[in-house]
Amino acid sequence: MRLEVSVPATSANLGPGFDALALALDLRTRVTLELPADRPGVEVVGRDAAILNRSRNMVEEGILRFLLATGRTLPPYALTVENRLPVARGLGGSAAALVAGLALGAVATGHPLDPAGLLPLAARAEGHGDNVAAALLGGLVVVWSEGQGMRARALPVSAGLAAVVFIPERSSSTKAARAVLPAQVSQADAVHNIARVALLVDALREGRGGDLRAAMADRLHQPHRLPLLPHAALLDAAIEAGAHGAALSGAGSSLLALCDAGTAPAVAAGLAARAAELETPGEALPLAIDRHGLVMIADGRPCAVAAPAGTARPARAGR
Repeated sequence: MRLEVSVPATSANLGPGFDALALALDLRTRVTLELPADRPGVEVVGRDAAILNRSRNMVEEGILRFLLATGRTLPPYALTVENRLPVARGLGGSAAALVAGLALGAVATGHPLDPAGLLPLAARAEGHGDNVAAALLGGLVVVWSEGQGMRARALPVSAGLAAVVFIPERSSSTKAARAVLPAQVSQADAVHNIARVALLVDALREGRGGDLRAAMADRLHQPHRLPLLPHAALLDAAIEAGAHGAALSGAGSSLLALCDAGTAPAVAAGLAARAAELETPGEALPLAIDRHGLVMIADGRPCAVAAPAGTARPARAGR
């Protein structure tokens, strides 16, 4: 059996949607699993391969977590990871790897490829559900807890919008970024973010670029995290270069800008130029919004994802 899976990068929070919103981006990690294998093992190639080959492999951890949860086993396998997502930069690299591994475990053991079943396993392993839900479903997702479980729903995004990410050479620690957050927030700040999330979801659905700058303004986490990042000034530079709005990508250190698809190259160029002035090494990438999420091919044939009720991918918005 030969299985091929690809999973997109993701950007969580989008400003005010702390631990609740995430967006899939068209930058994909691809993984191939062959079993049984004469020469079993794990090989990582591509971006940050040297780092990933020295650390615990999150794709294999996803496979093992699925096997543990279901009580199944697999024969010896060969796993090749073609990584394109930067490590520890707030673009969902660990989420993509876990989702890939869980999906491979499901299909290799004959289980349906069902996001409803994979989401809680992935969220438990990752620690939160936003990135893993966007990696599974694609597009914009909202996640919430219900009882002891985690649920997610895909939301429409205007076809006219695109993203630009600035990926600095400097990595960041999600643990450190969470440590600076206050245990309590004021009522005024909570109300501010509730209004911005509602405005953000509407602006993304309808393609109202003029609302995105206000909609991506956050008071819950960014004011505490931005002082940790010497390149925080690039958020304003993205607006000056033509983006509608900008925010930290997850906990950082990457930054996310949302813009019209036609202006994405100019926004990327503007960010790169400003980063050079600030002597901040990194790269600015224009990226389409990913509409597909997890994609699996089994022995050369596409393997359908069984989207659970309430999480079906919406039709692409026309504006």
